[in-house]
Amino acid sequence: MPSKSPEMLNKILQYTSVAANTLHDVVAATQIPFLQSICALTVAVIPMVENNKFQKARCLEMVDQIHHLLCTLIWLCLHSDDIRSSGTLSEIAGLAATLQKFQSCLKAQRELGTLKRLLKQSEITAQLDVCEQELRAATETFTIKYGIGMASALVEMNIDTERRHQELLELISSEIPTHFLYTPASPPIFHGRESVLETLVSTLLDNPEPVAILGPGGIGKTTLAMATLHHPLVKGKYAFRHFISCESTSTRDDLLLNIGSNLGLDPSKQLSKAILSHLRQNGPSLVILDNFETPWETTESRNQVEEFLSLLSDIPTLALVITMRGAERPRKVKWNRPFLPPLEPLSLDASRQIFLDIADDPPTGEEAALDELLGLSGSLPLAVSLMANIVSFEGYSGTLLRWQNENTSLLSDGHTKRSNLEKSITLSLGSPRMSASPYAKDLLSLLSLLPDGIRAEDVTASNVPIPDIRRWQSMLVGTSLAYLDRMGRLKALSPIREYIRRAHPAPAALADPLRRYFQALIEMWGSKRELPANNLAPVLAASLGNINELLHYGLASTDKSTRVEIGHTIIALDSFSAAMLKGNIALFQQVRQIIEETNDAELRWKYTGRCISNIALTRLIQNPKAVIEEGVQYFQNGTHPPSQGVRFYRAAALYYVFTGKSTQKAEELTRLALSLAQESGDSELQLLSMQTEVSVAESCNDPHRVIQIAHKAWKIARLTTTYWEYRCTEWEASGCCHSGNLMRALELCAHGEELLIADGQEDSDRFLQCLDTRAEVNLAKTDYLEARRLYKRITEMTAPTRSPWFHAHSLVMIAHIDILTEGEVPDILESLDAAAAVYAAHNRKSFVHSSVAAELQLYRGDSENARASFMFTVAATIFNPSADLSRAMLKEVPIIIVEPANFMLTVASPNAFFIAYHPGSAVSVDESVSNIRVSVTALFNLILLVLPSIWRMFNEAQRCLAECQQSHTRYAFSKSTCDTIRTPPFLPSVIIILTRIATGG
Repeated sequence: MPSKSPEMLNKILQYTSVAANTLHDVVAATQIPFLQSICALTVAVIPMVENNKFQKARCLEMVDQIHHLLCTLIWLCLHSDDIRSSGTLSEIAGLAATLQKFQSCLKAQRELGTLKRLLKQSEITAQLDVCEQELRAATETFTIKYGIGMASALVEMNIDTERRHQELLELISSEIPTHFLYTPASPPIFHGRESVLETLVSTLLDNPEPVAILGPGGIGKTTLAMATLHHPLVKGKYAFRHFISCESTSTRDDLLLNIGSNLGLDPSKQLSKAILSHLRQNGPSLVILDNFETPWETTESRNQVEEFLSLLSDIPTLALVITMRGAERPRKVKWNRPFLPPLEPLSLDASRQIFLDIADDPPTGEEAALDELLGLSGSLPLAVSLMANIVSFEGYSGTLLRWQNENTSLLSDGHTKRSNLEKSITLSLGSPRMSASPYAKDLLSLLSLLPDGIRAEDVTASNVPIPDIRRWQSMLVGTSLAYLDRMGRLKALSPIREYIRRAHPAPAALADPLRRYFQALIEMWGSKRELPANNLAPVLAASLGNINELLHYGLASTDKSTRVEIGHTIIALDSFSAAMLKGNIALFQQVRQIIEETNDAELRWKYTGRCISNIALTRLIQNPKAVIEEGVQYFQNGTHPPSQGVRFYRAAALYYVFTGKSTQKAEELTRLALSLAQESGDSELQLLSMQTEVSVAESCNDPHRVIQIAHKAWKIARLTTTYWEYRCTEWEASGCCHSGNLMRALELCAHGEELLIADGQEDSDRFLQCLDTRAEVNLAKTDYLEARRLYKRITEMTAPTRSPWFHAHSLVMIAHIDILTEGEVPDILESLDAAAAVYAAHNRKSFVHSSVAAELQLYRGDSENARASFMFTVAATIFNPSADLSRAMLKEVPIIIVEPANFMLTVASPNAFFIAYHPGSAVSVDESVSNIRVSVTALFNLILLVLPSIWRMFNEAQRCLAECQQSHTRYAFSKSTCDTIRTPPFLPSVIIILTRIATGG
């Protein structure tokens, strides 16, 4: 690259800003993954370089390379179908990762003082070297791959940025498809349903109640709905009108993602709330949910689907219309009365009008053929349309003759129960026009596997062997065998898709390339998910139905490598599904069978790691401890990529952390992961191992250790990505919270939220963790209203099947706060019952839940049962969490009676020693009293407390008790005493209880 003058180097910042904004405009229409990341990172880097004084000329040269790459990407977006190929997307993702490193490097320079910058100069220079090399490699890759025609475009941009910018904007306005902005077109042919349409429109114009359009497949439900959507009176009343196909949705979560996508909302943990809020704020709106039977017919999620539909119907400004096959309506919705009756076949006159709108009038002498064809169509609108399309090319007599021949053949083959619609589809496929267009048939058979439909660009990018895809797309649309939805995705109607899948299934040569394309995108999501705003998740979410169908289809293969490849993808898809708040996928159950059939070791240990690190999946592994030991031997004794070993050790350590079975084993496995990561020299593997180390330290209630790890990790993270910068911030915030440094914890939470919002991660698990930490800090400060608001926000962002632990824990904490603030018992019970259902569904116990349930018993005045419940939970928590403690065993546990707002403690038995601290309160120990009294808050916090220095506290308790016995006086504990025995002083009150159970506790 020729050297630039200083003046040009300074101007390049302006040029690059223009290019980034131009690319942003293109991406807004095309939604190509990772390009949004590149735009955002470039915009963030420009002011950093402008204000940078360290190696500024070099940084400007690097920005110049970024500018060239941006221009290349703009050109590719507008002129190349290859921009969506998995290979090109991988290269774009790599460029985004490089830009993020560059941003981190510039940020580190800015935040270091002069002296530290001098000391770190070699480290920063080395990082700049890496970024520069990667930018140069990216420039060479794109130039070699797409070089023809690019040089002139780059030169023009350098000569006159503003002129080039205007040219690009004009090009965008003329070339970017506009179908994103419009609802489906009004049906050009509409006959025989005028009275039904009038009734439907009248209903929508009055105070509208939900309407269901029912009937069999091909009867014209969708056409009626679209005619309603475009009726002038309806358009006049409803400024916002949405036609949403539900054909690819099978659960409530699928439905939410589909509706959210059509409304322009990003996937999030509070998508249901976002949809309802969006529709409420829009004013008068019409939403039509087409093919609603698909999500509703799934028995497992029917109640949830109906409940969400009921929430939609409660919006006073929303008119709701659904179309469904059959004659049954969802029950939890108050439908408009009288019901709209199920649609029936058209009258003969209406069928004739539709037929003649598509085909020419029959020539003299063939009127009888028209009447016979109409009779054969059964007056089903779809069958009439298909038949008329055939006649328009083959004539009346020819079509009738072929129908008779085809029908005789079908009957002789035993297909006596085929409907007129199926026969019409068969006739359409056998027409000379379709017979002469094998690629159109291939495309239709591929569509039978794609309930979400597909864009022509994706078919091209996946290298499916169908040339000139748009030509065959036009043919299918022209023959009524397919249609384009408002997003430009080609779809086949359900009756056609189902028939084609049975009669003309797609061959592997068509399905496999598309499957591999989506597999590559899923794997890319897993490896690049830390990139901000990468846009890949929405692309995959919009095709989840397609991906599941293609993977199911691929599992029919007997090829070992194909099945192993699909197994890896299913595991990655399960992670994606969990991240998208959809829970674990049904296909995950197939992986074990693939492992047994192929005996693939890499797949086995990847599957094992996924299971043991996910509480909901651990049940799939028999004897996890033995399997973990086998895995350790496997990775220690063989030559395997470091990333595989590190990830397995991490998963195994998390198993011991989550189950609480052995902290020592968790620490051993963490050390193995960290050692292997350090040997590899991979910064991200080291940080991943440190993340595991943090989990172990937190499980040991060692906040100071957590802070130490966070500081150590920061030294590595500051030169990697924003993702790891956030994780270090999150760890330190948690450590500060649990060590009592509340103000610092809140500062770190605020910084963490800023990082996540800047990276477009407001709806991630990371953001949930940040909110949870903030809530915990506010609870410690006794700011109950703010803590409850944050926990409530978490419950709204989650669900029992989406981030269930955050959901359940937040419900428990809301119940606890409601008890402290004297809330209503029914509300408290509702929160606890909902949390209990989540824990029960995953076969998991929660001692925090048990403690709050006991606290509720006390709150309701049931002291006897509350005492037993508290003691059972205390014993199980402190001595043996896995023990099956009987009530008889607990007779030896000292009796505790708890009375709210009474902070008096007394020793009830020589087998127990109690130390308590409450800010501003004196605590007394008096052996002459047989009861122990303590605040509800204190006893609850006891259950939360893990005792890291149990013997030191035991000795302190002995000393305190001895002093009391000698003096026979009251003993007051100060804050310094509390700190000495390492109790968390940030809690409203703390009790440390050491209990010996007669059975050996």
